[in-house]
Amino acid sequence: MAGKLAPMKILIIDDDPIAIDLLRDCLSEAGYTDLTCVTSADAGELHIRNKLEHFDCFLLDISMPGKSGIEICAEIRKTTRYRYTPILMITRLAERSSIRAAFQNGASDYITKPFEYFEVIARINIAQRLAATRAKEHGDPLVIDPMPKAGSSEQYPGSFLRKIDTLIDQESLSLERDGVLPMFVFKNYLERITRVETCAIEVFAIKVEDIEDHFGRIDPANFIRFIGALNTSVKEFTGIDSAFMTHVGEGLFLCAADGANVSSVDKIERGVSECFDRRLSKAVPGYTRRVELTSSEPLHLLTASRPNFNRLIKVMRTRVNLRQSDKMSSVGA
Repeated sequence: MAGKLAPMKILIIDDDPIAIDLLRDCLSEAGYTDLTCVTSADAGELHIRNKLEHFDCFLLDISMPGKSGIEICAEIRKTTRYRYTPILMITRLAERSSIRAAFQNGASDYITKPFEYFEVIARINIAQRLAATRAKEHGDPLVIDPMPKAGSSEQYPGSFLRKIDTLIDQESLSLERDGVLPMFVFKNYLERITRVETCAIEVFAIKVEDIEDHFGRIDPANFIRFIGALNTSVKEFTGIDSAFMTHVGEGLFLCAADGANVSSVDKIERGVSECFDRRLSKAVPGYTRRVELTSSEPLHLLTASRPNFNRLIKVMRTRVNLRQSDKMSSVGA
């Protein structure tokens, strides 16, 4: 409950006074009393960029005169101190294009009006806990251990894969511009988009084999470009500019493309690999080590699918493992 968490200073930006009153009453009843409510016209220099004032959570409407909530969301995310701050869109817009645009521009979650009291409070509580955890874990610069020399029999440190996860999460601000979302934001996106009528999303997994080897051979900045090139390759292959991707650990990435039509694992693996080979040479010049990608069979999500995210990860991981076994069998045949 809210009482167990540190007090939060919340900024509500909405041009509808009735909506502001409803949110204020809802939040106050749940124990969130440090609230600032403004219109879109007052949200710029006075609040978002004011270094003397700091907010722990933002609640934004989308359809407002002047700047839209999505534009304001993008501005907030460009402010370094708000890298991990929850931004929840609360709007009447429920179409796919608005949901995609919100998550593309840094939204943490998306709630449609008329909203349910318990949903708003639950979403804020979850966002607050996750933001606090991320800020605590990644507040200090990442220190990368030296890579074992090429050809050495030395094993990689046990924390190597964890450092990959940490780096990707730390650089979420730049990666989100490419469509690489933090895992909990990706989960929220799937939950929201599958509530929309006519939703048809292809979800599949891409595993970067031996990702720790690649991580150790290039510096952190180039590794982030490496990940960005993978996501833009997924976009190019699917033909969907709003395709999203998230890292779920050990080099396994879940991809979601709304409106894509990817028929088979062979098509995914071949298509993404061809795009990635070309894009990686430009993103990380001089890196010539071969990158092997393994894909899963795609999963088609329709409206009201309401996927269980943990189960989805397990299914995708199993499908990738089966694909790896098939590839090994074909090589040995």
